[in-house]
Amino acid sequence: SPRLNSELGTSITFDPETLSYRVAWEGEFIQFDGFRWGTPRNARPKGEVWVADPDDSLAWIGGSQITDHRYHGFYRHEQRVVFSYSIEGSHILDSPWSPKDEKGILLRTLSFPDGFAGARHRLGPLPNDKRVVTFGQGVAVRVVDGVTWLDIPKLAAGASIGIAIGETSVLSDGHARFATNLSLTELTRGG
Repeated sequence: SPRLNSELGTSITFDPETLSYRVAWEGEFIQFDGFRWGTPRNARPKGEVWVADPDDSLAWIGGSQITDHRYHGFYRHEQRVVFSYSIEGSHILDSPWSPKDEKGILLRTLSFPDGFAGARHRLGPLPNDKRVVTFGQGVAVRVVDGVTWLDIPKLAAGASIGIAIGETSVLSDGHARFATNLSLTELTRGG
């Protein structure tokens, strides 16, 4: 569960089984319930949860059943984290972050170093005061039965898309555009 912005208290949890962000919240990091005879109880976000995806199935749907999905690990670069995974052989670098001075916004950069065949990606149900803005080649946002999805088309090698999730009153198209200004490939090269 990376803490994306310690000043504003933005945090997320990434699930390597579903290749999705299960929870995003603002506030304190994690609250642990009391202990009894050495056994911990549940841990949960301590703050305002504003993205929660209870679905435990794979968060990606292709033109046919996706059978090859792999989590490769993550990279740290200063305060940034980049998750690395693949879907049907397409390598994806996925970096969540939160702007330093803006409360209520979660940004994601998805980079496709080898291209992408296209798929639908589940973001999960969002509260009514949140919306999604994207920046990239033909990416569309769709809400089906209260669940927000991204339709990501076939992309050329090196393509990136930006995703901004946040409060309707503060979110702009510029947030998603800003998310694509960073080369995730550069962050994963080490030094």
